Amino acid sequence: MQDRKAEVSRRVFELAAEHGGVEVSRITPDTHFVNDLNFDSLSAVEFTMDIEDEFEIAVPDDDATKFQTAGQVVEYVLAHATSDRPVASGDAK
Repeated sequence: MQDRKAEVSRRVFELAAEHGGVEVSRITPDTHFVNDLNFDSLSAVEFTMDIEDEFEIAVPDDDATKFQTAGQVVEYVLAHATSDRPVASGDAK
């Protein structure tokens, strides 16, 4: 489970950094999308769409509006994604 969490965290952090225009090293589980990354509503929607594509899950709008930190997204993905599927990544290690 720890390996899965590490992989999910890595991809969520990469996507958050990409959408926030910052280095991935600045993203932690406590990184706040609005306060730290200056996400606006469009950024939040695009980020959620990328999460859905990356992890092959559907995120209802009601759930997406509750995402405030990168850690919350990681926990959501772990709870909703198929756990036997490897995490997709264009730049896998």
